[in-house]
Amino acid sequence: KMDYVGSVTYVAQDRDWLKKLGMGVLMGLLSFVLVGGWALSGWSMEAFRRVAHGAEEKLPGWDDLGGYIGQGFKYFVVSLVWSLPMIVLVAIFGGAMAAAASSGRATGEAAMMGMSIVLWLLAMVYAFIVGFLSLGAFVILAQTGNLGQAINPINAWNVLSRDLGKWVLTALALVVIGAILSAIGSVLCGVGAFVAMPWLSATQGNLLGQTFVETGVEL
Repeated sequence: KMDYVGSVTYVAQDRDWLKKLGMGVLMGLLSFVLVGGWALSGWSMEAFRRVAHGAEEKLPGWDDLGGYIGQGFKYFVVSLVWSLPMIVLVAIFGGAMAAAASSGRATGEAAMMGMSIVLWLLAMVYAFIVGFLSLGAFVILAQTGNLGQAINPINAWNVLSRDLGKWVLTALALVVIGAILSAIGSVLCGVGAFVAMPWLSATQGNLLGQTFVETGVEL
C-alpha cells in the first residue's frame, strides 16, 4: 500500500537525518554549477533503490558522492536530449518573431502573436509529457544505470504503462508535495528552499520506489 505521507516524514525519522539532509542542502547550494543538482538526483536514485530492495535504512548517506554525481549526470542528459526539440523550435520561432517585429507590419505582428500563443500551449503539453516520461527514465537509470536504455522514451513509457493510474497519482503527489515544500521555503524568507530541495529529492526517490514495488515493474 502506498504511503504518501510516509514518503515525506521518513526523512526526519532517520537517526542521522540532520547530517544527511545538511549534506543535501550543501548540494542544493551547489546546484547553480549543475554538479549539486546531479548529486541530488543520484542521491534520490539511491533512496529509490533502498525502497525497491527493501533496505531497513531508507534515507541514504553520502558515502558515494561521486557515484551520485555520475547517476545524476545521466539523468540530466536524458532530460536535455528530450527537451532539445522544443528548445530548437522556440529558438527558431524567437528569431522569426524578432524579424517580424523589426519589419513593423501590424498584420505580421498579429500573426506572430497568435503563433506565440499556440507555441506556448504546445510547450506546456510537451513539458508535461517529458516530465511524466522522465519518471520512467529515472526508474531505469536507478535500477540499471543504462543511459542508452533510459534515453529511449519508449522504454520509459513501458515502465509507466504497466499501471498508468498509479504512476499518474505518484506524479500528482510529487507536484503537490513540491508545492507545499516550496511554500514553506518561501515563508522562511527563501532559506527554507535550500532545505526543501534535498527533502523533495529524498521524497521523490522513496515515492517512486514505492510505486515501482506496487506496480511490479520488471527491467
